[in-house]
Amino acid sequence: MSEIENFEYKNNPIFLFDGYCNLCNGAVDFILKHEKSPDIIFGSIQSPPAQILLKSYGINVEKLETSYVIYKGNLFEKSEGSLQLAPFLKKPWSYLSVFQIFPISFLNIIYDFVSKNRYRFFGKKETCRIATVSEKDRFL
Repeated sequence: MSEIENFEYKNNPIFLFDGYCNLCNGAVDFILKHEKSPDIIFGSIQSPPAQILLKSYGINVEKLETSYVIYKGNLFEKSEGSLQLAPFLKKPWSYLSVFQIFPISFLNIIYDFVSKNRYRFFGKKETCRIATVSEKDRFL
């Protein structure tokens, strides 16, 4: 638990994603390639550390169907979580923050549609993503 507690006290955002989802894993690869600096911590929602974190925010880990971002002690989900990561990306990707002008409820309609169909549209892995040696310090 001490390793998890250390993450909670950092100002780094933690991106919790579906480790089986090809779209989610693609998002992790995209972030790793386009982030300004190595600030974002990653974790599969299926992993024990991520589940402990999510439980601490009152999330039922028996039925996880979205991604989450924990940043500065706050839990964000769906499109709101994704938008929290935009400022950490290099230009022009950081401009995705402009979508914050739209109501989250509207953005979540799109997010929910993609999320419910993610395995059908993008496929599913047999096992969760495993961090490479160079990524190891970036994953819960």
